[in-house]
Amino acid sequence: MKYIYGIFLLVLFFSFPGCSMEFRSYLKNNTDKIIVSFYSEHGSSNKVRNIIIINNKNRISEIIDGISFRPAPYYKCGYTGRLDFYSGSDILIEDGIEFNLSDECRHAVFSYGSSIYSKKISTVTFRYLKQMYDMEF
Repeated sequence: MKYIYGIFLLVLFFSFPGCSMEFRSYLKNNTDKIIVSFYSEHGSSNKVRNIIIINNKNRISEIIDGISFRPAPYYKCGYTGRLDFYSGSDILIEDGIEFNLSDECRHAVFSYGSSIYSKKISTVTFRYLKQMYDMEF
């Protein structure tokens, strides 16, 4: 009986698109460009400080892998910026993935289907985004 329960939990875990390998594979296989928008005022998407376009497939995979399977709390800290994933001119996640790079609120939030997900950001992706954010323009 406990094996059936364990299998049920695994199926349940991998059935949510915001957490699943299938969702991650979809992004990796279809994304040919990520547009990173950094907000000039913390939490205000109305004012963009700078935009960086990433079209290196290895870097795209690293960023996608850096959005963890692990849930993060739904912080009330605002956002540092946004990631938009493109396949040609088509956007893959309608509202993008907003992220916060402050140490106490480090996470990414996105909606997919009818659900909203808050996920942890890996250390490697955090450092990469932070390095871009700290660049002078």
